[in-house]
Amino acid sequence: MHHLLIVDDEILAAQGIKNGINWGSMGFSSVSVAHNVTQAKEIIGKHRVDVMICDIEMPRGNGIELLQWVKEHNPSVEAVFLTCHANFQYAQQAVQLGSLDYLLKPVRFDELEASIRKAVQKIEAELLKLQQSESMQKYQALWSKHQPVFVERFWSELLQRQLPPDQTRIEEIIERKNLPIKAAMLFIPVLISVQEWSKPYSVRELKLMEYAIRNAAIYAMELEQMQGQVLSSFNGKWVVLVPQEHPRTQDHRSISKACEQFITLSHRHFSCRLSCYVGRPIAITGIPDQVDSLLEMDTENVTMSNRVLVLGETPKQAPGAAVSQIDEWLELMKLLSKDELLRGIEQYCGRLKRHGCSAQELKEFQHDFLQMIYHVLQLKGLQARMVFSDSTDSIAFAVRSVDHLQEWAKYVVLKAIRSVETIEESHTVVEKAKKFIAENIDKNLSREVVAEHVCLSPDHLTRVFKKKTGKAISEYLMEERIRHAKHLLTFTDFSISEVASSVGYINFSHFSKIFRRMTNMNPLDFRKRYRTGGRPVN
Repeated sequence: MHHLLIVDDEILAAQGIKNGINWGSMGFSSVSVAHNVTQAKEIIGKHRVDVMICDIEMPRGNGIELLQWVKEHNPSVEAVFLTCHANFQYAQQAVQLGSLDYLLKPVRFDELEASIRKAVQKIEAELLKLQQSESMQKYQALWSKHQPVFVERFWSELLQRQLPPDQTRIEEIIERKNLPIKAAMLFIPVLISVQEWSKPYSVRELKLMEYAIRNAAIYAMELEQMQGQVLSSFNGKWVVLVPQEHPRTQDHRSISKACEQFITLSHRHFSCRLSCYVGRPIAITGIPDQVDSLLEMDTENVTMSNRVLVLGETPKQAPGAAVSQIDEWLELMKLLSKDELLRGIEQYCGRLKRHGCSAQELKEFQHDFLQMIYHVLQLKGLQARMVFSDSTDSIAFAVRSVDHLQEWAKYVVLKAIRSVETIEESHTVVEKAKKFIAENIDKNLSREVVAEHVCLSPDHLTRVFKKKTGKAISEYLMEERIRHAKHLLTFTDFSISEVASSVGYINFSHFSKIFRRMTNMNPLDFRKRYRTGGRPVN
């Protein structure tokens, strides 16, 4: 709602204007009256005024002076002069000061009303313009704040092939979204791939390290002032899009040098091994295909780290470099020749790194190597799933690089040989099984549980145990339980059910039945006999 001020020294005239028009219907919520310039200034100083109807000749100053003061202190006020003086000089000054109209007394109410309506329309038009301007400023501020997110989303959608591979359509999207990207530009994609961290990190630590590497890439490749972009991919990979007009992209040597500096920086400060794969200048629509080619290069790179590799310039591998010596190693494995076998694996991996090999060849070697290990374990009566139950995740990790393969092969060999050496020392195995039974006599033990503890198959452990003790494991376990039960019945105040539970029997009647069979008396009779002075039966 608007506010009106009537300034006229004629009291009746001022009241007549106030009461003669329905000001509420025109959008006015209040109408104030002043009879001189001083009163008018006080009202304007204390209250909001949108439209002023003002006489010219008044005591204590005239209307022209008042309007001049109003425009200095509140220039948004619209003024309409209502006077008895048809003075050209007054009219000229009024127009110069921005008066909306100059009316002569006596005035018809409809004429005055029409003039005031023009003032209201002008005020509302200015208000709408101001609101639109403020909304635009807010929108522009919001856009500026979130612009990096919109730009990154555009590139991410492009790489994920969610945008049409058409130059015209790409231009339309960039224009519609008002993105700061030149659709006709060429970009050089660079793939950054972390091949190994120096140590295991928590999820939070890994996020911090990845954030640091991203910032280091922006710094090393000087992307701050250009339309370059660093996009997070997955599993420690980033795609960097460097504009061709960037100083670093004048030739491949410049951008490769920047990548080398970045690798050195990352290795020194973030303790990781990584490689950079540099593409060729390409239009926006061709970026997804070229990034796929760089990802394929990374997958195939199993021999080099902390290197810069350029698309189309990957070194050729020597023919036959990945031929292994599985047959020779099989014999060494049977003989448990640990040191000689590990030297052979080290020499083989060194040859792969010197001459190169593919990821597929690493996978094929891994299958052959595992087949060799499993064959030896089978010969020795061991089950592979028991020997390697804690290392299933390392199989996929092993073919990431030759270094990982060598580390994995060493682990597998040492684990397998230790297991074989354990079963070949049957005395040690039997003693280990006995100790395990003694320490867990109160648990639900079985032949399978004991065999798993000593890393043997149940059948093989049974053969070794019986050969050494003359008893099956189940027989030995029953005897140990009854022997321990007799001790508890003789020297403790445990109830019969507590004794049964202490030697691994959940079912009381089953315990009593076994006890009677082994001692020719039930547990209660046994306690009565041997707690009254006799000695416990062995």
